[in-house]
Amino acid sequence: MTKTIRVNVRHAIDNSSIRRQRRDGRDYVIVPSATMPDGIVMNRIRYPADAIAKSFASLENTPAPLGHPTIEGAFVSAKDPEGLARGWIGAWNRNVRRENGRVLVDKVIDVATANQLDGGKAVMAAIEKGEPIHSSTGLFAVLTAVQNEDGVDWEASDIVFDHDAILIGEDGAATPAQGVGLMVNAAKSGSGE
Repeated sequence: MTKTIRVNVRHAIDNSSIRRQRRDGRDYVIVPSATMPDGIVMNRIRYPADAIAKSFASLENTPAPLGHPTIEGAFVSAKDPEGLARGWIGAWNRNVRRENGRVLVDKVIDVATANQLDGGKAVMAAIEKGEPIHSSTGLFAVLTAVQNEDGVDWEASDIVFDHDAILIGEDGAATPAQGVGLMVNAAKSGSGE
């Protein structure tokens, strides 16, 4: 059996590499983030290295909303106008690359925009504290059923990334201990919850 679904994959961020930049009269904070270790299993879905390698570039210049946007309890694309309006904090994903078996990305945060929004202020405060912050990837994928494999019901292919959200006050399906999220630097992988 095969089906196509939208998935939110939660992760965690190493504040030692935070950069500040001024461009065109605006201040930005650039926070390193990591996601999608090769072969990770999250929510009983396996993400093979080859599927990640084929798709990771689709994360470039996607929104980095605060949480996964929802409308009346249903997840929506962060690129959808209503989804963007609900989760926007002035942050996006840039400089996406794949190194040592995981996807690395910079969260670019427009300081002025973030400081005008309650969610943006919360993210800026969390970054200033210097503790790892969870993140969570929203993506679309084709899932193929997996038979007789403990802990895995589906395998993802044809992945298209929609966003990589910043999570405050909630854990990701993959965690900083697995090398996933903002301000994390360990190249670990494993099962998500």
